Formats: sequence, structure tokens, C-alpha cells
Amino acid sequence: MILKQSKFVAVSLGPSVVKLAQVTRSGAVEKLTQKAVFDNAVEPALRDALRGFDTRKTGIICVLPGDIATTKYIEVPSVEREEIESIIALQASRYTPFNKDEIITSYVKIRSPRPNFTSILLVVVKRDAVKEKLTIMRGAGLDTTAVLFAPEGIARFYVPLV
Repeated sequence: MILKQSKFVAVSLGPSVVKLAQVTRSGAVEKLTQKAVFDNAVEPALRDALRGFDTRKTGIICVLPGDIATTKYIEVPSVEREEIESIIALQASRYTPFNKDEIITSYVKIRSPRPNFTSILLVVVKRDAVKEKLTIMRGAGLDTTAVLFAPEGIARFYVPLV
């Protein structure tokens, strides 16, 4: 994933709280806020939390909480990105009770433990859960640039955004 902006607003939407962080490409946190959510009114809480945030020319990142994803550490017999993605497309539904059409898959490359193999963290999320978060963000006037799994977002503070 290539993120070209120099500043980002990371948005985490939970059932009881909305959290926002404005960060720079270098990882410096410029602003943090959180707003309580009452009566499942996540979108109004997000709009309220956005006051004072500059979202013009800023990348908007939807951060998915860990509890809506299934993860699995696996090794795949390839080091080529296209092959890894093909293997994941065929194998991901084995790790969840959902049909292939009901899930979105992604992965984070961990390392190459031996020649022609790659260790990855497979991330599987139910498609409806992601659609719900993106709908709320659109309703609050945000055009999402990227969607990150929370642990991946945390890890990006330790490595440059690419």
C-alpha cells in the first residue's frame, strides 16, 4: 500500500468510543481525541470528534479493531507477491467459518524463513464489518485513503509508511 500524503488522520470506530489521531509520515502525533458514543450514534460522534482536525490534503486511515479480524500466522511456498496473493485467495476461507465471498483478506509479510518460503500474518475480516465502518466514515464526510488492521497501524510507527 502506498500512502503519498505527509499527514494522516487515523480513525478508530468502536461501539462505545471514536478515536482520532493526526500523525505525520515520520510518526509524530500532532493531535489526539476521543469521543464517547451514545445510543449507537457512531457517525455523529465521529463528526463531533473531527472538529479541529484538518482533513484537507490529509490521508484518512480507517483503523479496524483487532476484535473484528481473524489472524493466522502461516508460511507460504513463495516469495513473489503475486503468488502469495493467489495462495491466500485460495486458502483464506479455510481459516474462517465464512464463505469466500463474505470475507476480505490481506496479509503482512513477516520474514522469509528459508529459500522460496515467506512467513505472513494472514488477516481475514468479514466484508460487512468493513463496509459498515466505511459507510460511517463516508457519512461523516471522510474519503478513506486506506484501511489498516490495528496491530499493523501500531507497527507502522516503527517502520516508515510506504
